Amino acid sequence: MREGIDLKALSQVKNLPVEDQREVLSLLEDLEEAEKKELARGSFLGFVNYDDKYPLKIEAHQIGSESNYMVDVKNHKFEFINLSPGLYELWGFEALNNRDGNVYHSGLWAPYHRAAKFAFYPDTIDVRARWDVEGVNINFE
Repeated sequence: MREGIDLKALSQVKNLPVEDQREVLSLLEDLEEAEKKELARGSFLGFVNYDDKYPLKIEAHQIGSESNYMVDVKNHKFEFINLSPGLYELWGFEALNNRDGNVYHSGLWAPYHRAAKFAFYPDTIDVRARWDVEGVNINFE
């Protein structure tokens, strides 16, 4: 048996057929692996310099993958938690799109409606397992 598996949990199934016992052991090992993966995640937190009144969205994209994550800015702060380790690029925009607030609004000619303001974080963010990256500031000018 693998180290870290709770033997007391296995003793509860000792009267099951051998195949069922193997299934329980397999499920416990899968659970242990999932817990390790959960611990191997990181986070980053930041602040937004913005002087207007519209709600803001911040989107993080993991470089080299198709993973995108979006959060709302609350009291000029945002946080991305439980991200896979890797490099991320970041941008934010005013949530002006009436149809879908998670989609950037590029404006309208008639009736006129300006495009949403947006800002990019000027560097990549290196997310590491079990680390919180702080001080990620985005400036809307």
